[in-house]
Amino acid sequence: MKRRQAWTTAGKRIQPSPGHVHRLPSASGITLFFRACRRVKILDFESDTLVYASPAPDERAGAQGETVMSQWVTDSQFRIYVFCSVVLSLQALALGAMTAARRAKVGLYANPEDVKVSPSGAKLNDGAEHPEVARIMRAHRNLFESLPLFFALGLIAVMTGAAPMGVKIAMITFTVVRVLHAIAYLNEAQPWRTIFFGIGLLSLVGLMIMSLMAIFAA
Repeated sequence: MKRRQAWTTAGKRIQPSPGHVHRLPSASGITLFFRACRRVKILDFESDTLVYASPAPDERAGAQGETVMSQWVTDSQFRIYVFCSVVLSLQALALGAMTAARRAKVGLYANPEDVKVSPSGAKLNDGAEHPEVARIMRAHRNLFESLPLFFALGLIAVMTGAAPMGVKIAMITFTVVRVLHAIAYLNEAQPWRTIFFGIGLLSLVGLMIMSLMAIFAA
């Protein structure tokens, strides 16, 4: 009972006030010491008294924001998530550029105004796309169907603190097989295209399951 009362009394005294110095009896215990450490900016000792200076509220908020950002940047899961997201985004940009380049190669352009920037002799495509162009477009659309899911599920898995190794494996696997899937699609490689698609789908399902397990285990 005495211990609980000492903690409560001390707890009332550690409410920070900008520009003030608070003194806490060291007898309040290790728990109070660590609680105080999370709230303070400067720590010092004077015999049996712990002296700390509370920073202003805006300074504390800024420091907390910097701490959160530094934790995100140094977190290995988040770094892999960023890397995989960049690779997949570059792949999407590359497929878009390939569509335009292949359409120009076969002597077509998509819109009437494109005649101004198209090679001489190119014609307006007013019907179905050329088979080569259509194949690239299908690979492009297929990638875009799964990208939003990966961006959302990958971030959720990182934020929920799901199984670190499992999340890393799922994100890397998804990225690798999506690149291979596009290559297989462009080269008409079956059954590899379907196999890569299936592995990517299982990776997304794995991220869902690990995120749910992390939530229910909390």
